[in-house]
Amino acid sequence: MPTVIAVTADDDRYTASRRAAMDLAKRESAELILYDWDSATVLGDPLPSVWSADGTDNEVPDRLDESALEAAGRHPIAIQVEEAKAAGVAATAWLPSEKGTDALLKFGHEHGAVAIVVPSDFDRLADDRGEIKIVEA
Repeated sequence: MPTVIAVTADDDRYTASRRAAMDLAKRESAELILYDWDSATVLGDPLPSVWSADGTDNEVPDRLDESALEAAGRHPIAIQVEEAKAAGVAATAWLPSEKGTDALLKFGHEHGAVAIVVPSDFDRLADDRGEIKIVEA
């Protein structure tokens, strides 16, 4: 299934990009992945690692639903996933541990993104492979 990735944050300062991505995902019959821009700035990895309880690093999916987001302490992002689903869009989220646009673009390639929707005030993001449409909203 194709994916559309939207930059989001728990303080909802990226509402316009998230809503534009929801519309695009619906038109493209794509899954929406909300990419929590701030999770990489939080001290420590936002998800279980090899230093966590035995075996937890093997249980982490590559996309998180509402219950996994709640367990990770990301309630506002869980609410955003619920909002997208209520609008009829298949939606999940991701809490990246790497910061920056390079990590975002890499994630897009790894997840077959047809588009990445970013806020209009972001540093220029371009896919040098030309595979992913970059949309500013």
